[in-house]
Amino acid sequence: MDLKIKENNNGGDLYFENGDVLITSEVYNQPYLAHFGGNKEAVTADYVEGEEREDYWANELFLPEKERFDSYFEKMLHETELSSSGRIKLEQAATDDLEYLDDFAERESSVTIPTVDSVKLSDSFQEGQNRAFQYVWQEAKDEILVE
Repeated sequence: MDLKIKENNNGGDLYFENGDVLITSEVYNQPYLAHFGGNKEAVTADYVEGEEREDYWANELFLPEKERFDSYFEKMLHETELSSSGRIKLEQAATDDLEYLDDFAERESSVTIPTVDSVKLSDSFQEGQNRAFQYVWQEAKDEILVE
């Protein structure tokens, strides 16, 4: 079970219904948290005590260090040029982000660069029912658009 979240172009927000936080047992949250739940400036293990954290709030509370969301994909978006070789690096980072799901579902991540300043990430899962998630990141706006 997980708290249900949605992208709002300013980080994920919780879903509420009748004043209660909704929960989900689906894989919907997993790609989003894995790709965009970490700190784009550092790896979670590199934090200094007392420093403000900008990664997924549950990294510190619930997850063992080896299972924390580090969001290598988001970090790479800010460090990699949008080129054919950059696309390969981004695709590898996306694949690495979801490696922890290998025991639960067959999955595939692919990255395209549809325009000179945008990246499209597609994740597909075969777990019970087939699921697909797509995220488009625009460099100029530094925002994620969920399709």
